[in-house]
Amino acid sequence: MAEDDLVRIECGTDRFAAHTLLARCQAEGVRAELLTNDGGGNALELATQPFVLLVHADDVASVRAIATGEPTPERKAKLAEARRRRTGG
Repeated sequence: MAEDDLVRIECGTDRFAAHTLLARCQAEGVRAELLTNDGGGNALELATQPFVLLVHADDVASVRAIATGEPTPERKAKLAEARRRRTGG
């Protein structure tokens, strides 16, 4: 993956929420890395630094959909297939 294909998406300062978003992205098949500022500095500075997801540019829309609770296109297709199996149509 070329560096210019990567996009940084800020996901707030809540560690639990950032890790949850990362896990949801990975569960949907979106490759993402969570960048954290775990280095030096005082606690106040670290607490106000946002977590950042690093994702491929093609996955930005999917990450935004995941973050807002909307199903990704892949998930919509899986849901439609499951609905077809249940209803027989």
